[in-house]
Amino acid sequence: MKKGLLIIASLIVSFSISAQLVQENWIVADSTESVAYVEIAPSKGFKSGGEDNYGYDYAGWSGRNVISWTGDALKIVNTGANGDNWDGVEVYAFDWNGTDGDHKFTKAIDGTDNATFNWAVGYTVDMTNDDNKVVEFSYKAEDDLMLRVDLKDLNGKVTNHLQIEFNLEASTAWTSVKLSWGDDDFADYSTDAMIDKYSPNLWGRDVTARGDEEWDLDASKIAGIIFLVDPGPASNHTLVKTIEIKDIVLGCKSCVSNAEVVAEATVEVIGGVVYSAGTISVLNVLGQEVASAEGELSIAELPAGVYVIVTEEGVAKIVK
Repeated sequence: MKKGLLIIASLIVSFSISAQLVQENWIVADSTESVAYVEIAPSKGFKSGGEDNYGYDYAGWSGRNVISWTGDALKIVNTGANGDNWDGVEVYAFDWNGTDGDHKFTKAIDGTDNATFNWAVGYTVDMTNDDNKVVEFSYKAEDDLMLRVDLKDLNGKVTNHLQIEFNLEASTAWTSVKLSWGDDDFADYSTDAMIDKYSPNLWGRDVTARGDEEWDLDASKIAGIIFLVDPGPASNHTLVKTIEIKDIVLGCKSCVSNAEVVAEATVEVIGGVVYSAGTISVLNVLGQEVASAEGELSIAELPAGVYVIVTEEGVAKIVK
């Protein structure tokens, strides 16, 4: 009898753990606007965390990082305190709406529907196209330091496997940096992975039961950036380190020129109007036709995003 009870108990534990690994149970209710890029700065309407509005946020851990804005420059002072450093400063392109702070997902861990939950509002960046898997910013640093930069998707997953980290020398001049998660040859630093392997929780809900299972980020819903100054074990960061960061762009702003063609082609685009001797078809990143016309077609009314224009003369990619 005791043996039978043990088997039943084991099955219950096994079911609970396997349910926690079902990614469909870790989806946020999404009311964000999908865009090609977002500029994160107070002058663009983004403000400090805790203010009741949408489309912005930043978070940090005062036990390690002292955070402040001067104009559009974010200043991070890593105090070198409190042991190992895996805590970053996060800047978001979205915020939460609703009053249920405990629930960010539409489903419970066991797959049942949550009766109440917060939902995301503001912006997410579509990085399904490799050319747009980019973060750009400028920095100046008071000290030599290592900087790690992660992406975070709307469902809380972070690029913490095969991540981007690099050494910076102290400098009083602003220096621009381009990072790519699409293995861009023109980026200063790049990787070809957008994988979460180590997050202990997603938006505060424990996910350690997945073990070493790798979860891909949802590249179509990238919602934030995490800056980690001198990451790693305590021995890596016993000194105070200071960096200022501005011109923060989630997505590839430099790829965009008022929705003009950003890939070589024979397609004629003038002033946001496409011209052709025949049929013009506009496809989104999923390959779905979103507009078509004969002879000429204005793309001015299309939402921000990445599109492919197909005409008799050729094919062109645009970022709007």
